[in-house]
Amino acid sequence: MSTDLIQETAPLTIAAAVDHMLDTLPTAGHELREENRHPFPRTIQVTKDNKTDLCAGKDISRGGIGFLHIKPLYGVIIVSMTTPVGDHFRFLAEVVRARQVGRFYEVGAKFIERIV
Repeated sequence: MSTDLIQETAPLTIAAAVDHMLDTLPTAGHELREENRHPFPRTIQVTKDNKTDLCAGKDISRGGIGFLHIKPLYGVIIVSMTTPVGDHFRFLAEVVRARQVGRFYEVGAKFIERIV
């Protein structure tokens, strides 16, 4: 991946981009984590090792995203998503959790940088 695709002011860029997405979403209730999670029941694209899969989004916060995948993921991924109003965003993210839930894996990924 070309480093010129990644914006250098990632924390502010990530926060601004996710804030833009969250403006139209309800909150998921009281949260013990640092950032409030919001339901994000939308299809997202997850790219790992040059292979892209469609996944079911679960929730999103300023810090990361939760989604369902058919297999466990580890390491760094690219997450691409579109907001309800049609804005498209891509993030470099690190998988921090992958646990089996029935036939699927619930994956949690922490945003590292926004890809522009």
